[in-house]
Amino acid sequence: PKMVIMPTSAGVQWVEASKVGRSSSLVPTRRHSGIDVLRGGRPVPPELTFHIDSDKGSPAQTPPDSDEETPEPTPRQLLRRRSWSDYPTTPCFATSSVTKAPGTVPRIGIDIGGGLTREGDPDYKGSHDEWDTTWEAPGAFDAVRKIVQVFGEDNVFLVSKVRPGGNMHRRMEQWLHDTCKFCKVTGVLKDNIIFVRSVDGPEGKGVASCQYGLSHFVDDKIEVLKAVFEDEAGNSRHLVERYSGFLFHFAKGGWGKAPPEVDLGDLAPMMRRHYRPVANWAEVLQALREKLPGTLREKGAELLTPPTGSIVPFRKPPPG
Repeated sequence: PKMVIMPTSAGVQWVEASKVGRSSSLVPTRRHSGIDVLRGGRPVPPELTFHIDSDKGSPAQTPPDSDEETPEPTPRQLLRRRSWSDYPTTPCFATSSVTKAPGTVPRIGIDIGGGLTREGDPDYKGSHDEWDTTWEAPGAFDAVRKIVQVFGEDNVFLVSKVRPGGNMHRRMEQWLHDTCKFCKVTGVLKDNIIFVRSVDGPEGKGVASCQYGLSHFVDDKIEVLKAVFEDEAGNSRHLVERYSGFLFHFAKGGWGKAPPEVDLGDLAPMMRRHYRPVANWAEVLQALREKLPGTLREKGAELLTPPTGSIVPFRKPPPG
């Protein structure tokens, strides 16, 4: 016989379907907050009311009708939120959005993470979650300000690889624009701060260098410098060679005195002519001062002096 589960005077039991509605032992139920409840006070889960010979499982729990039923964040979750958690980000570089630069003037690209920031510095005492102005690599902003004065504001770019809209992207932009007032301090145009999705390939730094016409580049990753010079998806080798540009291999964080080491045998012979490992921003400025394109040489000799300490006038007071 066909059986169903029904509430009875003895509790929830299997009952012949033919007896449903005839047995006086069945106890009617009332509804309360969407759950069948026996008059004796025991709840009857709605998922138990299925047919015994059905091949279908119990019905799934009904999802919330709207976002209003989503639980509010707990105090602990709110404490874990950072000042940059909801910071609006700049759209990432796309090849179709930029016209290829004519390359009529020398231009320089500069990495952010490890180039402008002091990653790996054992003397850094600040937070790694909430960056303050002390996260600046030694002398970085002063060096960039001097480079802008020599190359011109239209010709200096920041180029950084991020996950679009990710934590690092938000943290980086909040640090540059709100914490450090980077554009105001250095003269770099906000529109010249470029974010890319990859090191190389169609959405990488090599293609971006080609599109923006970069003849010089500063980065702590040799893979980036290779992309700038020889990425098959796009590169600015022709401009590096035209302006005798430097591909600066920057020591991550710029806080030490030793340049990064690399096996020159891993570099293409033509790239070796432009490759320059440097330990810090003082060495970047010195190299530029000694070898700039003719149109910039006089101004560079005057302005590209060793960087001073931080020029950010908004330092937060030390904790405590």
